[in-house]
Amino acid sequence: MSLAQERQRALQRFVTDSAFETDVRADPLAAAAAYAVHPEITQTLAQISPARVLAFQRSQRHKDSVRAGKRPSRIAR
Repeated sequence: MSLAQERQRALQRFVTDSAFETDVRADPLAAAAAYAVHPEITQTLAQISPARVLAFQRSQRHKDSVRAGKRPSRIAR
């Protein structure tokens, strides 16, 4: 797996797996070893603000509900 693919997978896990996010924020180097992720990636993830992660999660939930037909889109057509 390339470093770019590893980075993408780690970011996806960071925003969807609260235990992974908590571990990375607590100790990026220990999380890198525990989850077999490159240490530079976990150090970078730890710098992402919790507010930004929360905003992404909310956006993703909204998109999922729109796709499922449970909510109208916010985009005017």
